[in-house]
Amino acid sequence: MPLPREILEQIGQERLAAQLAADRDRRRVWLRTAILCVVWPLLGLSLLAFSLHTTNLLYGQVAFWAGLGIGDGGTLLTLIQAWLESERKGWI
Repeated sequence: MPLPREILEQIGQERLAAQLAADRDRRRVWLRTAILCVVWPLLGLSLLAFSLHTTNLLYGQVAFWAGLGIGDGGTLLTLIQAWLESERKGWI
């Protein structure tokens, strides 16, 4: 016996609302990932630039290696976090 039309419309509306919420969540995760993949290298580059302009050798070396670690490590950790979240939510 087929379901009444009102119940079918209600099920359709619930599924549409769930799909819109999932799309919004997916967009939010990828937008945050894209922004962070730009911010981390910029922060690393600013530390590298500071290391080139400082006259103190110790501060220069610390800023240089910190810039490399923050720029590369931040991007890598952001991508790993996005991958794990996508896997947990079943997107990949």
